[in-house]
Amino acid sequence: MPTLLRIDAALSTCGSHIEDLKKQAPFVDAATLSKHAELENYLVSFLVGAIYAEFEQYVRKVILERCEEIPDRGLKTFARNAVEKTVKKIKIGDLAGHLGYFDISCKEAFSRAVNDPLRSQEKAAYDSLIIDRHGFAHSTGASMTFDEVRKAYHASVFVLDEFEKALSLT
Repeated sequence: MPTLLRIDAALSTCGSHIEDLKKQAPFVDAATLSKHAELENYLVSFLVGAIYAEFEQYVRKVILERCEEIPDRGLKTFARNAVEKTVKKIKIGDLAGHLGYFDISCKEAFSRAVNDPLRSQEKAAYDSLIIDRHGFAHSTGASMTFDEVRKAYHASVFVLDEFEKALSLT
């Protein structure tokens, strides 16, 4: 299971700030409550952007670690450079595509795992974070609440676990 300390720390800090705002709610006017909601939205927007960035870095990291197994120094250098240039998207379909470059069995194992009906909540959580990040990045803003982001983050780590497992199959 990946440990993303930066995200864990950000969730803790933002959660503390949001809790402080909620404690003030009974004692403030409507205008201040509106500002509190706006502030939560900004924190959520930051978090979904940071989570996306950490997920992207994690995917690159595990692929680069796999590339370290290549004995040919020139080929290894080429692979490292290719990873930095090509691993830019991390939707579930993109992750499956990256795995397919290693071997179709990697792609199929990953697809089976993330499409397992028993894991549909984890897949939906991952999709929600990626979609919300795209919304934030393309000016429509974040649509999730802090609690939704926190829960989705913890559930969606499953997708990264399965990506790493599938990558190690060949």
